[in-house]
Amino acid sequence: MEIQVTEENNAVAEEAKVNFLGRMKICALFLLALLVLGLVWREFESRGTMLRAIFLEALVLYNLERTKRRGDFNNVGGKIFYVLLSIVGLGCSIYMSVKFFFLIK
Repeated sequence: MEIQVTEENNAVAEEAKVNFLGRMKICALFLLALLVLGLVWREFESRGTMLRAIFLEALVLYNLERTKRRGDFNNVGGKIFYVLLSIVGLGCSIYMSVKFFFLIK
């Protein structure tokens, strides 16, 4: 049985490679978002203020809802990428703000 290499087979293989790399990027961003949120959560836990942690969760849920309402991406991967990027940005800004606030105090 021979395997014939055609342009169509090459196109399918290239598309599969692009899809795999896209999924790997989404997984990496998800892990980064979990890491940042874990750092923020640990900081809140060490200060004993669960109210701030609840506020953080509300902000993340707001970002998720805003992404769903805007609908400016046509595919699910784009929306997931935007949401994870929003979570990472929000986590970083809150983490740095908390660190700066407690350094001054």
